[in-house]
Amino acid sequence: MDLWDRYLQIYSEAISTHCEKPLGIISEPVNTISNMAFFVSAYFIFKLIQKNNIKNGGLRILPFLVILVGLGSAIYHGYNNPYTLITDIFPIYIFILYSIYLLVGKLTENMYLRFVIPLALVVLQFIVFTSFPAFILDIPTTHLVNALFVLMLFIWSYKILKSNSVYILLVVASYGLGIVSRGFDLPVCPINNFGTHFLWHIFMALTTYLTARAFIKVGIK
Repeated sequence: MDLWDRYLQIYSEAISTHCEKPLGIISEPVNTISNMAFFVSAYFIFKLIQKNNIKNGGLRILPFLVILVGLGSAIYHGYNNPYTLITDIFPIYIFILYSIYLLVGKLTENMYLRFVIPLALVVLQFIVFTSFPAFILDIPTTHLVNALFVLMLFIWSYKILKSNSVYILLVVASYGLGIVSRGFDLPVCPINNFGTHFLWHIFMALTTYLTARAFIKVGIK
C-alpha cells in the first residue's frame, strides 16, 4: 500500500468517527462554526503580545498560525473530502512543530536541537502513519503521540524552568482534555446529533492561547 492509499484509508476511518451529519451543502455545521474559537484565540494572543510589548518576530507569528488552523479546519468540516482534510491537518502540525521549536530554544542553547527535536516528532508520526492503527477508541493515534511528546517536553521543562513550567503543564492539560473530548463524539451522538467534536476545537483553541501565554511567562520574547 502506497502513502496515498494509506491516507485515503485513514480518511475513510476518520469520516466514520464523525457524528455530525450534513446540513445542505455544509458537511458539519456545528463543527464548522466552532472553529470561530481559533479566531477568538488569535485575537487574544495578539492582544497578549501587544500588552507585553513583544517585539520578537518569533512570537508575533503565532496568531497568524492560529488563524490558519481555524481556516483549515473550517474548510474541512464545511466540506469533507480527502483534499480538504489536508488543509485541516497541516496548519495544526505547523503550529505544533513551530511551538516545539520555540520551546526547545528556551530549554537549550543547542541550535541543532531546536531543529532535531521537532524533526524527531515528524519521523515518529510518519512511523505511526504507516505502521499503526489510525485510531484508538475513536481518537487519532497521531494526537495521542503528540500528547505524549508534549508531556515529555513538560518533564524536561520542569527540570529547567522549575515553577514556571506550570504554564507548560496547562498546555498539556488543555490538549489532553481536547483529545479526550474527541473520544466521546460517537457515544454522545444519539443525545444531541452532533457529538462532541466541537469541544475539540474549543480546547485546541484554548491550547493555542495557553501556548502563547506560556511562552511569554517563561521568557520567550
